[in-house]
Amino acid sequence: MGEAVLARNITSILIRLYDNVRVISTVDRVRGLVDVRRPETHGFQVEFYHSEQKLRRTLISALNSSPKVDVHLLNAPILGYLSTVRRSDAIYLYQFAYNIYNRPSEIFRSFGALPLTYLSKIRIITTSFSSYLQLRQLFRRNYYYLPAPISTAATTFYEKSTSFPQLRVIYLGHGSYLRFPYRKVVKSLLKLDEEGYNVQLRAYISEQGYTDYVTYAKGFCSFADKLDSKHIVRIYLGNLTEQEKCQVIYDSDVSLYVPMVNAAIDPPLVVLESMSLGRCVIATPVQSIPHILGENRGIVVGIQNLEEDLYEALRTLAEDPAILKGYAMRSKKWVMEVHSMESVYERMKNILERIPRYDGCPS
Repeated sequence: MGEAVLARNITSILIRLYDNVRVISTVDRVRGLVDVRRPETHGFQVEFYHSEQKLRRTLISALNSSPKVDVHLLNAPILGYLSTVRRSDAIYLYQFAYNIYNRPSEIFRSFGALPLTYLSKIRIITTSFSSYLQLRQLFRRNYYYLPAPISTAATTFYEKSTSFPQLRVIYLGHGSYLRFPYRKVVKSLLKLDEEGYNVQLRAYISEQGYTDYVTYAKGFCSFADKLDSKHIVRIYLGNLTEQEKCQVIYDSDVSLYVPMVNAAIDPPLVVLESMSLGRCVIATPVQSIPHILGENRGIVVGIQNLEEDLYEALRTLAEDPAILKGYAMRSKKWVMEVHSMESVYERMKNILERIPRYDGCPS
């Protein structure tokens, strides 16, 4: 789902930068259609195709009739679209995933395009700051970093008081133990509860994705019952709308993102969304998290000692609301300066203005 939201937000920015934009997409076989297709919600219409072959034919047909066109491939392998290079004015390949280092099947999404960056028409744009740092030495030209745009600021919320009777912790994400190791998390919370701290976890497990979320949720509930922790753990299974997700984040104090592996788009949108709504984030040092939560914008906990590190972090926040508020204020200020739709619009505009054109447009 994160890929769809990120693609939607980037498309919203591109629509402001071009006079005419046509949006075409394949239908995700697992997740199905998403609300991005509703123009009344997002300001644009999407043409969906049930196969990449049909989408590719549609794109080539459009380019044959209008050759002076820029093509933006969002989270798609450029090797499947080489035939569009000579027909288009410029090609932009967006890399969302950090996990090209973990999954060999993903390598061609970035490394396979390396020789192509020496073609004047092709540009690679990544939303992963960590990938950019590691790959920019190889991609010496035509490689750009674009902060992932988020749009939660469009929802009106008011800053809540830091005087709270309970430390409210949430997890929003897929049902995978590698993404959310509930055994370690619940043990940390139980230790705090036994010491008299008032803390509660609400875990919202998405039904979308490529994981066996039902088995995961059953295991989670069984473990919570076994440790007699139902009074501090609430588990919800279902998909949230964008508005519902924002409300869940707003009604919390701490947002957890503690995966044990690099296995998501980078940066994780739920982290940026939580920061933009003024919530403290606790996360493991995967993907670009060290950069995002650096300079005291959040708390980074170790993977190997997750149970103890998480306990210490939550205890610190439960003991001093001022520390919690400090993290929240710093993270919100930074994410709105770097990842807001307006700031990313300006960065994207600068990237487009640096591209030489073949019709006499200024570079």
